[in-house]
Amino acid sequence: MSKLDEIANSVELYSSETKSTVTLFGGSFHPFHQGHLECLNQCSEFEDNIIIVLDYSPWKSNEQEDPYGEYLKIKDATGARFPIYTGFWAQKLRRPTYEWLQEVKYPNINWLMGDDTFGSFLKWYEVEKVCQLLSKIYVVPRDEKMDEYREVEAKIKEFNSKLEVIYLKPHEYQELSSTAIRNK
Repeated sequence: MSKLDEIANSVELYSSETKSTVTLFGGSFHPFHQGHLECLNQCSEFEDNIIIVLDYSPWKSNEQEDPYGEYLKIKDATGARFPIYTGFWAQKLRRPTYEWLQEVKYPNINWLMGDDTFGSFLKWYEVEKVCQLLSKIYVVPRDEKMDEYREVEAKIKEFNSKLEVIYLKPHEYQELSSTAIRNK
């Protein structure tokens, strides 16, 4: 068993004996940066069980050259305050979110995402079913596009009228982008 598999097995991604709510922060984090950390910091003011889900996008070429090394960087950057699920990186799986999210058995499932992800959320595979599984979506702004966000919010509330969309505060790192960092 690889180190990444061992780490994945220690994280309560799919269920917990003691917690009824999980907030998932998924992404390729290629690379992880201060903007991602600010997302976690802001959301942790509201939620106490936030799991970072290291994933490969089915739509991008974003495989990590050294996934264990990247995991260690993220663990260090977050001060090991958040569990990090490494199972998808360990198995080099590219599964659309809905395929694994339906296996999560917490009574309340939340999602934390940046505004760029929220802006393209309606393009996700089986987005209607993803919305039906979620209780809350936390959105951390990066651009001032509230009219666009409200349109996305209105549409996803058609899929699940009880789904709460919570907009967190603008922050000093909102201009950071993994793509821009990679392209330097």
